[in-house]
Amino acid sequence: KSAAALLNLNEQPKVVQQDTEEPESSTPLFKRIGLDDVAPPVWLVKSHIEEGTFVMVFGASGAKKSFLVYDLACCIATGKEWHGHRVKKGAVLIIAGEGHGGLNRRLKGWEKFNNQSLKDVPLYGNERPLILTDDADIAALITYIEERISIDGTPALIVVDTLARALGAADERSGADVNKLIAALTGVIQDYRCAILLVHHTGHSDAAQHRARGASELPAAVDHEFRVEPYEEEGAQIPATLLTNTKSKDAALVEPVIFDMITVGLGVCDEDMVEIDTLVPELRGPLSDEEVQTINPISVVIDEDYKLRRKGDFKRADLVREVYVTLNGSRKQAERWVKKAIEQGDIDDFPRS
Repeated sequence: KSAAALLNLNEQPKVVQQDTEEPESSTPLFKRIGLDDVAPPVWLVKSHIEEGTFVMVFGASGAKKSFLVYDLACCIATGKEWHGHRVKKGAVLIIAGEGHGGLNRRLKGWEKFNNQSLKDVPLYGNERPLILTDDADIAALITYIEERISIDGTPALIVVDTLARALGAADERSGADVNKLIAALTGVIQDYRCAILLVHHTGHSDAAQHRARGASELPAAVDHEFRVEPYEEEGAQIPATLLTNTKSKDAALVEPVIFDMITVGLGVCDEDMVEIDTLVPELRGPLSDEEVQTINPISVVIDEDYKLRRKGDFKRADLVREVYVTLNGSRKQAERWVKKAIEQGDIDDFPRS
């Protein structure tokens, strides 16, 4: 104690109070908007697809949608204009879940028809299946992108052909499963400013031929959407395909166009000495106003009502929502169509027992 007194150690040490409050964030939660200059869109494909967007191309089985998509992918990888529309050249990843042999034939046909080699261009296909609702496979995709950035840069486009195969055991009719896919792919889009294009199918009923099948969350989430369907002509010698822009979130819809599907021989014969061939799309031109086929909204109401009935109880507002999402219309229009279908006796009135 005496030593402590001599050394002035008999006083209690002062306790320094630590500031336990979190420092205020330097970034405000809100800021004044509407003051920035207007920035023009950065097009991956002029007037059709913006850079870093979510895209869907859908059509019935056999509608030739993959031929159009691979043609687009080859143009982006080589920097070649896509049927008169300027493209932003960049690497393309194709996640193919089916038909790898057919994919190779289509690419060889594209080379021959366009007189352009794909040998040294950044066009890549997956060597094993990728399930895009699986966290490990999404991580593997991101790892691959990171490893190739120094070589090819970030990909300009990732093609998923088809959505059904990429979902694996997940259910395309389940909003929860589809939302998981959307969240994973949106993260890739935001991190790398690449466009992701899904190849998808339509439903089986007549009304469902004009919309992508499955949960409505998917068409609601995409930025650009295109429908592909056969173009029927009496006496036509060459098969044709109609491409219709059904959604463009921040730009005007482009007019529907017709593609002729040209047969291209590949210079290789099968065991019967018959030359193997493939198809390559060639733009014919826009669809005239007289040829535009309109969708009967009442048939869409009936179709959506049937699908909701199979899921269980639902309200009138649920049916209205499905109708306006399917037809890319407004809620008020959908309400009028539902009301008319009820008045005509096409569907039962609400509430239902």
